[in-house]
Amino acid sequence: MAKYHSEVQSLKLDDDSVIEGVSDQVLVAVVVSFALIATLVYALFRNAHQNIHPENQELVRVLREQLQTEQDAPAAARQQFYTDMYCPICLHQASFPVETNCGHLFCGTCIIAYWRYGSWLGAISCPICRQTVTLLLTVFGENDQSQDVVSLRQDINDYNRRFSGQPRSKEDLLEPQEQLPPPPLTPPISQVDAAIGLLMPPLQTPDNLSVFCDHNYTVEDTMHQRKRIHQLEQQVEKLRKKLKTAQQRCRRQERQLEKLKEVVHFQKEKDDISERGYVILPNDYFEIVEVPA
Repeated sequence: MAKYHSEVQSLKLDDDSVIEGVSDQVLVAVVVSFALIATLVYALFRNAHQNIHPENQELVRVLREQLQTEQDAPAAARQQFYTDMYCPICLHQASFPVETNCGHLFCGTCIIAYWRYGSWLGAISCPICRQTVTLLLTVFGENDQSQDVVSLRQDINDYNRRFSGQPRSKEDLLEPQEQLPPPPLTPPISQVDAAIGLLMPPLQTPDNLSVFCDHNYTVEDTMHQRKRIHQLEQQVEKLRKKLKTAQQRCRRQERQLEKLKEVVHFQKEKDDISERGYVILPNDYFEIVEVPA
């Protein structure tokens, strides 16, 4: 009887629902789900088709044109924005300058060597601001077609394809990568010599260019090396003064030793003369006279 009563009660609850055969809880869940989906779609549509105030439309159009002009401008035109064309790596006028995505300027050969010998398997960090470099932009002209420039452009394009998100072609993926020898290990003394070399003006030769490009130095590292070198120079000067004092002391001791030898030699001769029975008198007045024992 109780079981029959509960079934009748449940049928009465179903009859009270908005839709026959569907409970109110299910209807509420469906309505809430549709409301959330509609809100999400509206938000996405609004972000994609955000309206611009009529007063700002002209300004936005001008800014877009400026950005498009800067992107389409040739590399030679971008060079006019740089007042300091010196490379922070080799400390010389940038040859075949290249701009990073963080806005710093380097020699093309310097930044490529910095990449190859520093982190060949990954993107480099900017030697100035330490931001990850994902794009290299050439600032030199397109007219030079020498072998060095062509090779440099290939290296820059290879770097951009690897780290700028641009997809690589199948030919690039199948192209064998050149195996470069690892950089030579530098002993501690040579590291100081290399740091001194960074403070001296480099020679404009390809051989010497590698000396200033295959080190992973930044401006802060150079300042630290300069301070360390100054400390070493002060220590060397102190040691030089101590050495000079020790040499003077040695010379004084040598002179004292010579005098002591002369005294000993004179005393020995005096003892020998006493044993032989001779007396040495001044030559101006007397001669050597044998005294009988």
